Amino acid sequence: TVLNKASLIGREAKYAPDRPKMARAIENRLAINMALQIDAAVAYGLNKPGTELTREDTQNPDNPFNTYVHKGLPPTPIASPGAESLAAVVNPEPGEWIFWTAVNLETGETKFAVTWDDHEANVAELRQWQ
Repeated sequence: TVLNKASLIGREAKYAPDRPKMARAIENRLAINMALQIDAAVAYGLNKPGTELTREDTQNPDNPFNTYVHKGLPPTPIASPGAESLAAVVNPEPGEWIFWTAVNLETGETKFAVTWDDHEANVAELRQWQ
């Protein structure tokens, strides 16, 4: 499971400081039996870029890597994780984050949220950027 989690983080995080927070958010989601909803996993299962995912892609139960419809970790790692991602999984940053959103796809700036309302504000920021 360390490799699975680290592979997800490796594909989701652009910056090293975000990795321990993502690791915590993944742990927090798993602890409450929440779907991970990680685009990188869905994209891996479809062999397409995450930036090209559609709503239909995230609702397709035929993709075993679809972490929107299948709770828990994907069946296998989605990449070969680097040392920073592995370290993040082994030592996640303390926090209550559940959500993260890349609010600027050019820079990879990512914001983390505990509540749905804060997450929605981050999503709105992403939409303004787009």
